[in-house]
Amino acid sequence: MNEQDRLLIFLNPQKMAGSSLTSLIKKQYPIDQTWFGNEPRLRELNQDMIQGLSCIGGHFNYGIHELFSKPYTYITMLSDPVDRVVSFYHYLKNRPSHGKHDRAKNMDFKAYLDEFRSKTADFQTRLITGGKPDLETAKKHLLQDFSFVGLTERFDESLFLIKNEFGWTKQIYKKQKFTKQQTDNIQLPEEITTLIKEHNQMDLELYHFATGLFEQRIQSLDASSRQDLEEYIAKIK
Repeated sequence: MNEQDRLLIFLNPQKMAGSSLTSLIKKQYPIDQTWFGNEPRLRELNQDMIQGLSCIGGHFNYGIHELFSKPYTYITMLSDPVDRVVSFYHYLKNRPSHGKHDRAKNMDFKAYLDEFRSKTADFQTRLITGGKPDLETAKKHLLQDFSFVGLTERFDESLFLIKNEFGWTKQIYKKQKFTKQQTDNIQLPEEITTLIKEHNQMDLELYHFATGLFEQRIQSLDASSRQDLEEYIAKIK
């Protein structure tokens, strides 16, 4: 099946290079066939508009394809769970326009972990499962319904691979910056790092699983593609 015949669904994890990949994806499809937002807004569209879309993306979980009658495929970006939780903490505290900023701005890290449990405990597994996080279900979904799973920590390589996967020709060549880069030098107390890991056992395993899939994709590149990858990385640095 031609990729253009399938609905492309981008599950956009918050603050995990989502805006950068969204910009890239929008370049590949006609504007009247793309839609980005959240699930409630998507459900407000009439059926003719919904069925006419070729690409959607936003902060919603696996399962959104059930609104459509056409074949589909998913893509997403996963991140190291500890880095993701730390990044989102600083994002909330330093983003006054965010709806949860007032609740988070004076919180210490332990309070944040408890108050925002849906965002700080196995969030990525919940996203890929499509509900209550279940590791085996999430892995099955990645294998069966995702054409591509990128890694935030290897964003440049991810861009190259997704471009190749879908045959995209319109590209962006700009080094991306994420909130994580602003927090790399922050030394968390060991007890906090341990607590994050305890809250994200499934996410840690899912990220390890996704990293294995990513490495397999890299290793499967032929010599010409490896050369193209090296040139691509050099170009956008």
